[in-house]
Amino acid sequence: MASTERKPNQFGVVKELFDLISSLSEDEQFILINLLKKHPIKSRRRHQRKDCTIAVECDTPDCTYMQYIRDISISGVFIETTESFSIGQEISLYFNFPDSEDAVKVIGQVIRRASKGIGVEFTNITLRDANLLENNLTRMP
Repeated sequence: MASTERKPNQFGVVKELFDLISSLSEDEQFILINLLKKHPIKSRRRHQRKDCTIAVECDTPDCTYMQYIRDISISGVFIETTESFSIGQEISLYFNFPDSEDAVKVIGQVIRRASKGIGVEFTNITLRDANLLENNLTRMP
């Protein structure tokens, strides 16, 4: 998107799409449907995320926060928080899966901020913690 174009909010996007599709003829709408079926938009996610509620300690050089992981994958987490984190900020995470006494310790980087929290990509994880993460993820529904 060019920098001069506006970036519509979620409802603006739906309205804009609806207006564009409504302006097409029925034949053009069928062509669009067929194009979308042939070329589905792929998720940017590399790994499947699993919904969860896991308490997590988030350590930064300035402070320690207790928050909750709301979804998790082998490559990162979404943490529900109202705290202010910066894109690119490095944070250390410590958490236990339910029914596991072994804590996972990883270092991650904030890659996304949203109104309900932050997306963190794991950037430094030991082999032990990677195995612990993978083993617990395979047991999750």
